[in-house]
Formats: sequence, structure tokens, C-alpha cells
Amino acid sequence: MSNNQFASFNPTTALSSIAHDPLVTLSSNCIRDFFGPTVQLVADCLQAQGGASTLAQIINTIKTKLEERGRTKERVEMIKVTRLRTISSFGRPSANSIGAALLVLIQHSIVTYTKTLTVIREKKKMIYRYKFDPDRARLLPRYPRYVEYTKKSMGEIGAALIEELLLQGRMRTVDAVEQTVEQLKQLKSPPASDRYTYREAVLGCFGRLVQGGYIEEVTEVKDDGGDAGETEFHGLDTLLGNEESKEKVDSNDNPATVSLLQSGQYKSLQPSTVWKVNIRMFHDSLRAVSLGTLVYEIYGQKVQFAGSMVAAALKLAAYKEHAEGDKNFESQKLFSTENIQRYLSKPVFQDLEKKPGGVNLNMYKTLLELCKCHHPQVVQQVEVADGHPENAKFQITTSRLVQFLQDRIAKQIILDSHGEIAARVYAILRAKGSLESDTIAEIAMVPAKETREVLHRLYREKYIALFNLNQGKQHNPTSMFYIWSVSHARTLQHTTDSVCTALYNMRLRRQHEVEVGKEWIERQEHGAEEENESEIDKLKFTQFCKGMERLDRAALQLDETLMVLKDY
Repeated sequence: MSNNQFASFNPTTALSSIAHDPLVTLSSNCIRDFFGPTVQLVADCLQAQGGASTLAQIINTIKTKLEERGRTKERVEMIKVTRLRTISSFGRPSANSIGAALLVLIQHSIVTYTKTLTVIREKKKMIYRYKFDPDRARLLPRYPRYVEYTKKSMGEIGAALIEELLLQGRMRTVDAVEQTVEQLKQLKSPPASDRYTYREAVLGCFGRLVQGGYIEEVTEVKDDGGDAGETEFHGLDTLLGNEESKEKVDSNDNPATVSLLQSGQYKSLQPSTVWKVNIRMFHDSLRAVSLGTLVYEIYGQKVQFAGSMVAAALKLAAYKEHAEGDKNFESQKLFSTENIQRYLSKPVFQDLEKKPGGVNLNMYKTLLELCKCHHPQVVQQVEVADGHPENAKFQITTSRLVQFLQDRIAKQIILDSHGEIAARVYAILRAKGSLESDTIAEIAMVPAKETREVLHRLYREKYIALFNLNQGKQHNPTSMFYIWSVSHARTLQHTTDSVCTALYNMRLRRQHEVEVGKEWIERQEHGAEEENESEIDKLKFTQFCKGMERLDRAALQLDETLMVLKDY
């Protein structure tokens, strides 16, 4: 038997593709970490199929691939050496297991589906086709960030409710309330007021989260041919958001919760409505906080309350899009001083109120000062209202702020990996546009030879682009002009791939450490004291815990960087 301590660690499945797309590879690993190898196998199968696939096609593809892989001599020899007993080594998952794994992916919105009505032998039949969304799958490790944001804005009850919905994917109103109440009782977290019970407090927070756009109703997917009766497999019908079953009450539902939902105060939350977390709303809210912090860092000393104004305006835009359902991009961005007052923090609002002229006038002056800032540009005044500052219309240049933040990340990565001169060259090209190497060397105050070496190194790493301009019809390298430039889209794609690869490797390292430290983890969970039998054991256990903490912190930082590059 092999002495390799990682021999039994297998992070891929039989249908895992070659790591040509770091985003897909990272998404597959996140699914395995959260749901196990069978669900990962189904996700990899859908990704390998490309487009939408039926359940029968998924089962047939998995069966064929596992049989082909099992017949290879190399696979047989590897099984004999390592004695692996994984799903891809022995046998294949049953059709019921594949259906259950697909149901898990649908429940967590990682797989979307469409349905069409067809007629086969004069009988109507509904055909379901499933499609994998890798961008949604890689958000699974980001769930604690959403819970923490909810805790700061809505308190413990809101955080517990969001956590339950994230863990379950989709839930009925009654089930979400009951499980949140149970969790709060275990945490011994009392309601905010003695006048309310746990259920009333949870229902009140539920309504506020729905009105704020953080929780959304699962809508039924319509088809072109009407109703065809049965769904494809048992369990799918509970996730479809059927309009007819919203008001139905299950016999197992808690009567106290059902009674509250049927009262006037909470009547908008119907007992059997299916809900899920609106991930896009959380990303827009986190973006508002990040860009507000960015503006404060750049202009905070020059313009008072600059960061608070930007964050409030972006939170208003997120509310318009996700809570009010405003799909007009232009109207989402427009705001006035009165619109964003409710999104300002209490200390900022009080400081503005104490100043001469009142809140509206001081906010108007602040926004006008921000309109004069151009590196980067923050605010634009769209409508002028002389003498009536509360009627003036402004908009935040969100795309420019996000691009500035992404460029800063790319420059920092180049600085860390290629040095200060490379970062300076990249910044010059980003600011000046297309330049020749001699001009770049002169601006950067670096010898021409060293500048050309740096330029070629950045070109090989796909951070910059090269354009050859020939003076004549004949190809003569000595008389050609070599123009260097930076493409934001190309740099962003390469930076995103690099961060995804680093995050994937970090996750693999942590999973390796978990495999090695299983004994330490089990002892800690059971509260056993055997791990501290000697000073050597204490030292090893302390080193193991510190190593896991470092890996977790590094993974969180990389995921935050990826969120800025990909999801803002």
C-alpha cells in the first residue's frame, strides 16, 4: 500500500474537465465541498454536456463515462495500489441518486430548468431540460458573508432566517419560520421586545427582508403548451413555486404559525409560498459598502461625508431594482437628496442636520463638491434645480468606480508578482493609452532595455497587448513600430483567472489539511482531552489550528477579491 498520506484524496470526478477554465474548476470544487461527490458528478456531467440536458441524458452520460473509465488498465492499477473506494472507482450511482443530486442543485438555484410540452404517440408529455450555472455554484463559500451583513443590518433574527434559507436553498413560509424559531431557541437569542413572541419577531423580520428585496419568491416556470400533469420526479413539484398551492396548509404545519400568517398583519406571507435568498441584492449592497469605502479613502479628507453619500445612493439603486422591480437602468441610478436620506447612518444624518441650512442643502453642497472630483469620477449632476436643492437629480458613476477598483487590484497583483517597475509601466499604459517602448521608458524613468524586458514579461502574462505597425508593404522588423497598450477586458479576464486558480489551490490545500487532521478535528468536536497527553501533542494541535486559520483568512481575502473582479 502507498505511504502517501494524500493518496485517498480525490477532488475530481470521472466527468471533471481539464482545468482550462478556472471558474468552472472552482465551481466544481465548491459543490463537492458542500454537497459531496455524487452532486459534483451530476454538475460536472451537465457542464460537460454544454447546453441543456434531460434527466435521461444525464443518467446515460454518467453510466457510459464511468463504464469507459472503469475498463482502463491504468484505473484498475490505481485502484489496486491506493484501494480507493470512491463513487467513480466502484460501480455508479443509481438513477434515484442522480435524481436526488439534481434536485439538490435545483433547490440551491445552481441548476435552472425549462419545460416544454410535447406529444408522443398522441399523449402529452412534459420535457424538462436542465442547465448548470457555474457562476452560482462558486458563491457557496460566500454564504457566511451574507449572514454577517444581515446581522449588522437586521440583527440576530434576520441573520438566523437568512442562514436557514441559504442552507436549505428554498423553503416554504411555515418551514422557514419554524426552523428559524428553533435555531433562535438553541442560541438562546431573545426577541427584541417582550411584547412579541419568537414567531412574531421572525415573521416581522421576514416581512422586512421581503420588502427590502433580500428574500424573493420563487416564481413558477411557465411552458408553451399548458399543463401536462406530473413532474419529472418526486420532489421537484415542491420547488416550482406553484401559484395554486400558495394558500394551501399542510396537515403537519404548526397551527400557531399558520394562525399568525392568516391574520391581517402577516397576511402577505402565504403559508405555502416558496422563498429563496436574492443573492444579487446582497452583492449590490456589499458593492455599495465597498465603493463607499473606496470614495472615503480617496476623497474623505477633501469632501466630508463623501463615502456615506455614495453608499446611500447605491443602496437606493439596489432597492429600486430588487424590491420595487424597477428594470429601467437609467431611473435606477437617478436620485435626489431626499431619496437617500433614509440610507444615511444616524450619526451622519445628525451631523448634517446640525449644520446651517439643514440636511438637504448640506447634502446638495457635498454632492456638488463630489461632481468636481474626476480621478476617478464619482457623481454626475443630471438635472439642475436652481433654488431648490432637494429637486436636483444626480447619479453615481458606478462602472467607473468599479473599473478603478479592479485596476487597483490588477496593479497590486503585478506589483507583488513582477515588481515595482512592472506596476509602474502598467499604470503608465493604463493612463496614457498606446505607447512605444522608448516613450514608456522615458516616462517611467527606467532604462530602455529594462523597460523592454518588463514589457515582454507582462505581454507573456497577458496583462498588456502588442500591436505591430509596418511602414511598407514588405515585412521588415527593423522598420516596424511596436505599440504597447492595455485592454481592461483582457487584463480583467487574466486577473480573474489567476485569482480563481489561487483560490482553488487554497481550497485544495485546506481540504488536504482536513484529511490529514481528521483525528484532531474529531477529538475537538467530541471535547476529548487525549490530544493534550504531552507537550508535543499540544504543540502539534496548536500548529494545526493556526495553519487552518491562516488558510481560512487567505481564502476569504481571495474570495473578496474575486467578488470585486467578477460580481460587481
